[in-house]
Amino acid sequence: MKRKHAFSAAFNALIFICAVPLIGVFASCASSPADTLYSDSATENNLHAAGEIEKSLVLQHAQNLSQNGSSASSGSSAAKTSALDAIKKNLDTLLASPSSDQEYMAYVYALYADYYLLKNDKTASRRALKTADNYNSRDEYAQLVHSRLLTTPNERCDYLSKLVSQNPEAYRLKAELGFVYTQLSDYTSALTSFDAALPFLNEEYTKLYGEKRNQSQKLYGVESGLGTSSSAILQKEKILLSDMAVLAQEHTTVFDALTGTAKWTLQRLNEKLLENGWYASGSAVNTQTAARKDAALFLWHIIAGTNTSVLYRYSAKYAARGKSPISDVPLDTLYFDAVVGTVEEDIIPLADGKKFEPDKPVSGVDFYKWLKKADALR
Repeated sequence: MKRKHAFSAAFNALIFICAVPLIGVFASCASSPADTLYSDSATENNLHAAGEIEKSLVLQHAQNLSQNGSSASSGSSAAKTSALDAIKKNLDTLLASPSSDQEYMAYVYALYADYYLLKNDKTASRRALKTADNYNSRDEYAQLVHSRLLTTPNERCDYLSKLVSQNPEAYRLKAELGFVYTQLSDYTSALTSFDAALPFLNEEYTKLYGEKRNQSQKLYGVESGLGTSSSAILQKEKILLSDMAVLAQEHTTVFDALTGTAKWTLQRLNEKLLENGWYASGSAVNTQTAARKDAALFLWHIIAGTNTSVLYRYSAKYAARGKSPISDVPLDTLYFDAVVGTVEEDIIPLADGKKFEPDKPVSGVDFYKWLKKADALR
């Protein structure tokens, strides 16, 4: 009996020893997979929701940019308030679901920071950014908001350039850098940044930066560091006669023969140019739109100076032939020599290989590019 009891005790002990790890396995199977699935699903859903909030924030920035310089209607202000309220509500909902994911939490607080920036509450924005940095100091969206809180375009450019050089795939930062370049009138660098970033971002970013990107393409090749007046003129589709003098004075030395090294007032300069034939007699310089023929006359004086044999070279050449080489610019017009000269010197192109379209208005960008060509020839 003692042997049987001993055997039974040993057998029961063996069963217990084998059962312990199985209990652990069953316990694990009963809890961990379900928890993991729930956690993964929640994280995925929250990340998607955060991404949608980012899109909404970007669209708000786009609307602000499009309304910049124009007074917003009461309707648009109400719509903006409603949109921001919805963003705040969605952010609060996300924050109500705790997460141990440091990167995710940094992203959420960075979105909060941008929301407060749109509300023009920079103190709250910086406070949210500090929390985001505590979770993850390298969060790209937080860095984006950091850049927007900097004071000057030069500061922002330095900050963003450094970050982009460290992470070439920081496309949000690269696109924002393109925008900053437009503020610095560096359109060549702006276009490069935009085109390296926008294809990799959501379409909302194209809505934010697309107009500036297209503007940069139009102004590609224009020198950086333009003055305020020049920058404004370059945005015009139709410039004034006086705008031609402004650009020439700011970007060439063609007036040194008239002014020496002094910078004359625009009124005094225009009076002298009108007197010397740079503008057609009787022109309303300060109010009259510059046409292609006016640009040709102005630029031809840059090239020819006071040399009358050059100024009227083509009249003498074509008088015997009795026919203008350009069908819509007659021989006997004031602008004939200037038009033919600027076309032959490859400064102003013909519209279709035959016509000059002398009365067509001139844009700021076109005149600037023609001006640089003429200045190089004098």
